[in-house]
Amino acid sequence: MKPQTKEEMIKQMRFAIDTQMRYKLYNDTVFPFMQSMGMKDIWQGFKDEQNEIFIGVYHLYWTPEDSGIKVLNPTKPVPKGTWKHEWLTQEEADHKKLVQQASSIIDEEKMTKAISTEMLAIHKKIKERREAEEAEKNLEDEDIVLN
Repeated sequence: MKPQTKEEMIKQMRFAIDTQMRYKLYNDTVFPFMQSMGMKDIWQGFKDEQNEIFIGVYHLYWTPEDSGIKVLNPTKPVPKGTWKHEWLTQEEADHKKLVQQASSIIDEEKMTKAISTEMLAIHKKIKERREAEEAEKNLEDEDIVLN
């Protein structure tokens, strides 16, 4: 058995990652509606720490062109379009993201700040509720002597 070259190994890893990502996403109940909600790009970087290999940035994106696949008796809605993927270097991915952010009507910094603020508030409420329940439980556990 001849040893694999680095390029062959990366190619096989990319194929496996693409297959796993699509399998997970296609089985998600939200997936058929993602593009309708404006989620048309999925980015994920991959690196093999053990062999010190940067596999690349996986970009799964929605395109409105027809896939040519006809589904008989679909159990889920069949969207008019298809998902494609590409592998990018970190620099290419950063550049594409910046171009997308510049053309987007959404200010990602403000959205990220709003989401993180709300998540902190939710965690604070949960923590306060747990502390109140714990304090109440501690009061119930104490034997109160009235005399």
